[in-house]
Amino acid sequence: MNFLRLIIAMLASFGLYYLVFNTAIARPMTRGTIFEMLDRKLAHAQASQEPQLFFMAGSNARYSHSCAVLSAELARPCTNMGIAAGVGIDMQLSALGGVVQPGDTIYMPLEYNQYSVVGSAVMFSAETGEWFRRDKAGLYEARGPEGVLKAFFHFDISYGAQSVFEMLFQAIGGTRRVGLQTMNEMGDEVGHTLEKSEPYREVLAKKEWAAPVRGETLIADAQPGDAQSRIAAFVATMAQNDVTVIGGLPTTFDDMPIPDDLIEGLRALFTENGGQFIALDNRSQYPRAEFHDTHYHLNETAAAAHTRRVAAALRTMIDE
Repeated sequence: MNFLRLIIAMLASFGLYYLVFNTAIARPMTRGTIFEMLDRKLAHAQASQEPQLFFMAGSNARYSHSCAVLSAELARPCTNMGIAAGVGIDMQLSALGGVVQPGDTIYMPLEYNQYSVVGSAVMFSAETGEWFRRDKAGLYEARGPEGVLKAFFHFDISYGAQSVFEMLFQAIGGTRRVGLQTMNEMGDEVGHTLEKSEPYREVLAKKEWAAPVRGETLIADAQPGDAQSRIAAFVATMAQNDVTVIGGLPTTFDDMPIPDDLIEGLRALFTENGGQFIALDNRSQYPRAEFHDTHYHLNETAAAAHTRRVAAALRTMIDE
């Protein structure tokens, strides 16, 4: 009898846990924003009936690459799928894979740290809890039963406290510095002008930064659940479906050059799986004065100039 009571109490606690975290509370100002952005980007992509272009990366795509510029330069529809590097690469690739069509082109200037995320870290990426709340079937398809189970237990007291704070902050009219209000219909971040970059100037000038190295970026024996393996599998699947995936380098400081061996390693990751690769002459590196608030975010003017350089490189590949 005591054992039965224990089982009932345990099941009741799981049920209460599920109801609280799955229906009653959320984090609308942070985790929820991820899916608000994603929904807008997907809606824009799905509205196109023509072959289109996509930017795919973390916030480097969103800030440092402009679909408005690329679309004008190449006369093709464009959707910027960039959200944040902390978002699970599998979630981003799953969402993108659901909207691309044969004939589309995806340019992927992924942040260097995105490649080295191991499978266990992918399972606990920033959006895990909200993905569980929003799309359990999609989460299961991407991460399997282990991923769903880990997502179920993703919630904790800290998450609950932050949820209450965010819900109250939103209820009294609080807004984030960036979000839907700073994103255009194509998914680009806008408004990060030279003037708005000024408050970060001193911070950027003093920020410690070193060029990434191959051994810390690319995993020699990547496992199926690791980000690198997921990227390779995505590129191969897209190639089989007549979608061109072109890897590229993310924008960052020009204090020291990105190593040749790392560039060649990234090139191999894409080309050996049926994709292509672009490395601009400047390796997508720019003076610190051209960045907005971090080493992956060009200001709006510099982002437009960088995108024109990307467009020139893409033009020859798309027209082949």
